[in-house]
Amino acid sequence: MKKSLFFIPLFLSLTGFAQIRLELMGGYNDVNLSNIGRLPFSANHFPQGEYVPITSFHAGAAMKIALGKKWALEPGLLYFGNGAHLNAAYLNPGVSSFINETIHLYYLRLPVNVLYKIVTAGPFHVFAGAGLYVARGIRGNEKGTILAEGAVQFPPDAINDKVRFGSQPSSDGTYLAATPYDFGYTILAGIGWKDLQLRPGISNGFIKVFPGSDKVWNSAATVSLVYQL
Repeated sequence: MKKSLFFIPLFLSLTGFAQIRLELMGGYNDVNLSNIGRLPFSANHFPQGEYVPITSFHAGAAMKIALGKKWALEPGLLYFGNGAHLNAAYLNPGVSSFINETIHLYYLRLPVNVLYKIVTAGPFHVFAGAGLYVARGIRGNEKGTILAEGAVQFPPDAINDKVRFGSQPSSDGTYLAATPYDFGYTILAGIGWKDLQLRPGISNGFIKVFPGSDKVWNSAATVSLVYQL
């Protein structure tokens, strides 16, 4: 008991010295499955078709740890949506397949950003930052249609499958296999007023989203609203 009474004021004094603030954040994602380093706004073309951007969202919390008057370290935890819309045509002798589907991928993302306050004018401030993130896929789905054409016209089949993170590719097409982890970078900037911040950002992954030959990576442009408690 005496040890606990000793550590409580010590912890409070360290917290006050470090100037740690809790932040709540959420916002809009414009996402795509793209090449490394490519912005998500334009379509990602490949020989059989293209991935085009879709909208998603993110929400979570972070801690802002002051490292001086201008610098801060910001670790966080976000529920983050990635994905894309796929249009593809696989032309084979006899039967050709045409796919039109939307893929949603949801991750628990742990970003760690370094922030730098560029300008301060009264309650307003302008800042920029960059950092790395690691993420774990937790759920996802693909929905759309597949049309097979050949000597006979087949009716379109509905696609409504779950995403399995960490599984091998499905042999019967009953699910979409995805790589369980993602790792990448984030670049951001923004403007703040008192305890509110509006911050746009860009993030790109370094790990292929799907196992096998599909060479696509997560890419996102975000706009976050941040409230500091």
